[in-house]
Amino acid sequence: RRFRRSLRALDRALRRGLALRPTDALARTGIAAREEPDPQELRWLDPGREVGDLVAEAHSLFPEASTLYAFRGVVVTLDAGGGVRERHRRILSVRTDSGADSAEDIPLAAFDPSRTVFHLTRMSVRDVGGRARGGASITWSGGDLPDVRLFTPTRFASLSLPRLRAGDTVEVEFELIDVGASFLPAGSLAREVGVRDISPTALLRVVGVVPAGTTLLLDAPAEREARTERGTAGERTFVLWEAANIPAVELEALAPPLREVAGAVRLTTFATWENVGGWLAAMWRFHGEDPRLAVRTAGMDAAAIYRDVASTVRYVAAEYGSHGLAPAAPAVVLSRGWGDCKDKTALLVAALDAAGIEALPALVRTRWAGNDPSGGAFAFPYAFDHVIAYLPPPIDRFVDPTATRLPWDVLPRSDRGAAALVLDPAGPRSVVIPDDPPPGEGLDRRDAREGRDGRPARAQDGG
Repeated sequence: RRFRRSLRALDRALRRGLALRPTDALARTGIAAREEPDPQELRWLDPGREVGDLVAEAHSLFPEASTLYAFRGVVVTLDAGGGVRERHRRILSVRTDSGADSAEDIPLAAFDPSRTVFHLTRMSVRDVGGRARGGASITWSGGDLPDVRLFTPTRFASLSLPRLRAGDTVEVEFELIDVGASFLPAGSLAREVGVRDISPTALLRVVGVVPAGTTLLLDAPAEREARTERGTAGERTFVLWEAANIPAVELEALAPPLREVAGAVRLTTFATWENVGGWLAAMWRFHGEDPRLAVRTAGMDAAAIYRDVASTVRYVAAEYGSHGLAPAAPAVVLSRGWGDCKDKTALLVAALDAAGIEALPALVRTRWAGNDPSGGAFAFPYAFDHVIAYLPPPIDRFVDPTATRLPWDVLPRSDRGAAALVLDPAGPRSVVIPDDPPPGEGLDRRDAREGRDGRPARAQDGG
């Protein structure tokens, strides 16, 4: 009994430390592991049928599938203190030997381990007779992409599976618990859950839970037949979205981006783009003026300032901590000589301002991210993947300081026709970037003819 009291006292001490944002990941993981499961959340993650019956029904829905998800469930909870927890449950069934060959690992989650604890609560592999098999484990990989100069703390967790056989069933449950300070405003939530996967899904259930009195909005694919439910659970309100018979994503060459093809259920407490823009604009309040900019831009027009920033600041993205969302101060970017799209745009805006030319940051959902499923009608803070600058009239032009090989009045194709949010001090504005190609842009095919010596003799226009 004395030991249990000591353990509870230690747990309380750790929780008090948690509020102070400790850096000890082991302490945070210990708290997560001792957290009592919420009975209501467990009920939401219960498909309501025995696993064997659920798998049999799933195979009747997708008789040709080599692997399929009998159930995928996600519960996202915002607690009264502003913390966020995600609970996931997945039941994967292997039907054929070819499916067993392809099912080597299951991607589970991508998260920042400095802010989020990954807690595995269940992992099992059973054969067709229900007997347990071993060999499954969690594997980790990083999110750095040195080839494109992107460096991030993101870690990817995957379930590495043993050699499966037809009839095997894999079941995994895990949690993602935010223990670091959120970059969103206090009491806010914004999460996105993919709908389609590389394997078909018999039943998908997504639940969002917030304290009573907090408005939670949901956006889901309109073309898919689904059940939506809203209600209360104690002192909390929830919204539930459930869909069945979801086909797999078919990966094809030249297809739209996966994020667009898969579709998503999005949950947020942001009611309008004004709310989103107000939060984002606060990150773009620069830290004082740099007197070097006025000297540097003296006598230069907007095009010359653009070329100076675009060519002298190397593109390097170090997306650690708040730098994944907020730009560095222009003085910092100018001193170190490198930065990502946010940093280069922040420096460009400040340099233009020093020359008396108005410019505004504009968040962009490029073509690489796919079309916005709601057409911009749903205010979601993580809808964008790029930042450029907008120069109001009389110039009236969008410019991208990361496009170092293009003239200043030519945007990359990924920017043209994209949805954007201009952070205007008078209020954020949702716009669509003009899709006007520059004169002469297009494909130019030429046929090379081989001479007698085996070398190309000349090139002729092919149309």
